Amino acid sequence: MFFSPPKSFHVAGRAHGWLRPPWIPFFSFVLISLLAFAPAAIGNPIDMADPPEGRFWDEWMEVMLANEKVGYSRFSITRSGDRIEVREVMTMRLARHLAEVNLEVARSSVETLSGEPLAFRSESTLGQLPLVMEGVIINDELSVTTRQAGNVQERRYPWVDGALMNWGTIRESFRRGFEPGVEYSIPVFNPDLRLDGPVDSMIRIAGNETVTVRELKISATRIETRLEVPMGSFESVSWVDSDGRTLISKMNMGGLDITMVSATESIALKEFVPPEIFDSALLAANVAIPRGAQSVTYVITFPHDGDDFIEWPETRQQEILASSPGKAVIRVTRGEHAATAVRHKKSDRGDEDLTSYLAANAAINSADGRLIALGREALGEGLNASQHPFATADRLRRFATGYISEKNLDVGFATASEVARRPVGDCTEHAVFLAALGRVCEIPSRVAVGLAYVSEYAGRENVFGVHMWTQMYLHDQWIDLDASLGESECSPTRIAFLTGSLDDGRPVDVMLPMMKLLGQIKVEISKVEI
Repeated sequence: MFFSPPKSFHVAGRAHGWLRPPWIPFFSFVLISLLAFAPAAIGNPIDMADPPEGRFWDEWMEVMLANEKVGYSRFSITRSGDRIEVREVMTMRLARHLAEVNLEVARSSVETLSGEPLAFRSESTLGQLPLVMEGVIINDELSVTTRQAGNVQERRYPWVDGALMNWGTIRESFRRGFEPGVEYSIPVFNPDLRLDGPVDSMIRIAGNETVTVRELKISATRIETRLEVPMGSFESVSWVDSDGRTLISKMNMGGLDITMVSATESIALKEFVPPEIFDSALLAANVAIPRGAQSVTYVITFPHDGDDFIEWPETRQQEILASSPGKAVIRVTRGEHAATAVRHKKSDRGDEDLTSYLAANAAINSADGRLIALGREALGEGLNASQHPFATADRLRRFATGYISEKNLDVGFATASEVARRPVGDCTEHAVFLAALGRVCEIPSRVAVGLAYVSEYAGRENVFGVHMWTQMYLHDQWIDLDASLGESECSPTRIAFLTGSLDDGRPVDVMLPMMKLLGQIKVEISKVEI
């Protein structure tokens, strides 16, 4: 066997590879999206056609996860002449198996008084280095600039006429009215969900209800929202009072209730002990998988509603034996990639478009000078990547495993550029870093998100946890490489649900479907071959 993963990192043994709940990189983006419709008021005394100068709207909310406080948010609107700035800020603290994760997201939009989008800015700190994204709309074109660690990337997209940002959405909600039964759709541009166009936001005014906020019963109007994004859809519900104050916004994701509750500034900023959220992401296995397993067949069942259907990825290790709405039978085999000298022909890769898996983006910035230098260091001398692709991939994997010297759970979601400068993290940091090294060496690389089995983790035995790893395209097929678990020839204990290039640097692309399934998915190990 050419690749021999260190036994101490074997995925079927003790879990040194840092599985993670998937909402760490995505949780903040979902919640801040709930604020898009927060100021949908009924009896608001503010004239939305001519609001006062200065800051005329300021809301604070506590952010709750399963009835435990995890942070706070602030939503404000300011007028300066014929310009409106809407600013959304969210700070969260989460505990993961004795580690604490701090997440900060700030997003703002600049629009005309009439609701025409002009520009936006988004700054997220999911690791230590902030990732800044700025966009400007000029002549029906959106120009987006992303900055992190001195690296600058620029992209351009056609602007979709009629797309609205925050202020335009608020104005449109007033135009439509708040009578029970009113339903409509708004094309909303949200840079954290999609850059190449708006997402469809379906709004329904459900009617009046009584809600309880801090032991006070208040009459409120219920507003239901569904966002349709390329990766699926998610729904939220908000209740607003007659003065336009958002009382409660909530959604359910992966079986967890996510709620935002109106608060004063002092209450919102009040200190709290971050709750432990890790256990809810672990799924018990029906039987143990022995260390030497050569293949495992899994039966996966999950709820579905019409159009929701997982397109399970097939790779060298993963074979889809049967797939239908709500159920899949998947066989995963151990990756055994014998040493080979067969040339890796760039012009002969089948029908799959691999462009995005070679390109640099914000999360996997293979154009970063620091990553380029590390890729060359990892490759070393005497190895031709095109002639020995498996050996190259193994060398890159081993380098990534060793380079990330501090393996812990207190990083939200660091990009490959940040990992290159601060080698700390869990499975997501290992995955994007190894993918970046692959692209530096001109090997198409992507990340996979799914479940990984471990015999023991966080005091529990024989469980599945959400995991991210790397896949590289070698000899016209995708193969698994797992830097966090230290495997180049991966054991058959991973089930890939989704894969992605992380184009535009958004982990949301591969996280949302997993988020929706958590708490509802069931996995049965039906057959193990030794």
